[in-house]
Amino acid sequence: MAITTLNRRHLILTALATGLAAPSILRAAQPSLRIGAILPMAGRGLPQAGLNLSGPAESARKGLVIAVDAIERATPQGTQPHRLLLANAPEAASTRRAAERLVERDRVGVLIGGFSTDQAQAIGAIAREAGVLFINIAAPSAALRTALCGSSVLHLEASAGTYAAALADLYRQQDRTHWHLIHQDDPENEEVLAQVQDALRAAGASVVATSGIGGDSTRFRAALSDVRDSNADATLMLADWLVQQNLLATADSLGIDVPITGFPWAGTQTRDFYNRTRQLAPSVGGAPRVALWEARLDGPDAAAANADFLAKWRVPMDASAWAAQASMTMVSRAADATGSTSGEDIASWLMDGSTAPILGKDGAVFDHADGQLRQPLYGVRVNLSATKDTTPQAMTERAELLARLNPPTAAAGQCGLMAGAD
Repeated sequence: MAITTLNRRHLILTALATGLAAPSILRAAQPSLRIGAILPMAGRGLPQAGLNLSGPAESARKGLVIAVDAIERATPQGTQPHRLLLANAPEAASTRRAAERLVERDRVGVLIGGFSTDQAQAIGAIAREAGVLFINIAAPSAALRTALCGSSVLHLEASAGTYAAALADLYRQQDRTHWHLIHQDDPENEEVLAQVQDALRAAGASVVATSGIGGDSTRFRAALSDVRDSNADATLMLADWLVQQNLLATADSLGIDVPITGFPWAGTQTRDFYNRTRQLAPSVGGAPRVALWEARLDGPDAAAANADFLAKWRVPMDASAWAAQASMTMVSRAADATGSTSGEDIASWLMDGSTAPILGKDGAVFDHADGQLRQPLYGVRVNLSATKDTTPQAMTERAELLARLNPPTAAAGQCGLMAGAD
């Protein structure tokens, strides 16, 4: 009996003719997608300051590596896998240069990043000009959802208003609805302040007072004295991760008895932040918080993702790691399914919730109006009885999972306009 040797072309034509073409077979006939990730990993010279986001950036890098490993394992032999190109850019100017280089020289079809409003704006502007897809994984500004929208951007990071609505829900379960907001006097937190106030009120809570602070501790005591006098039953810090830690330490020393939570910037959603908070504020540091992801989720897909990450890196999966891994995974699936490396084609496929599952979040879908992922968030709490041990189990236990939250999301503004624009 004659034996026919099937080469790649035979396999593809046979599969197409019978309607059985699987993504792994089709990959052999498709170009490889190039994905650029821009992370503020910085270097050893970056000072210990709120602008230093090397912690969540490193978590994101680990998430990307996990995704790349899985993509390479699923790529047929002799076929080029989808390729990740990584850039280090700690601030907006270097972020823009990195995005330009990835688009013009490396011909990427997708850009992943955005750890601040400025960085996300820089990446988004380049993506829109070049016609590539930008996936925002860590910038919550509501203004970005109107300035960066349409077919050129998707937001895996929750918006500031959605985080505030989740906090209102979480604290309403404890009959706490009167909020005192302590906001850092910088552009990022000042912008979020108005968004949070609107979202809390829309959720049926009230903002009874606000207090401004700087990046140092000179106004911490005055702000905390305001908290005592305001009759608030919950306090929210709108400040970077370092100011949140230092303010909690001051509150602990003063014996403040009103729960103090923090806005969930990426730098506050890490096991390192939880551990340091436990050390600095052993009495007040355990107030419930909201997170994009939690390493103790036990749903089948979420638990599997957490277990794989823990097994490879010996550290729990933080929010930015999940967002980066989910982004890389979903765009590679979209490229395989569509046979295209076009950012617009990939975004269109991902907008179809029936075909584009999101890693570990069943039922999460992208909104066609603003590209925002409608997704569950999670109530968490720093475990004040955790230890400083660095075993995987001990690090996982630095936080406790309190609740799954399904906050409402605000309607998108007019696409293409920044908040406050004429």
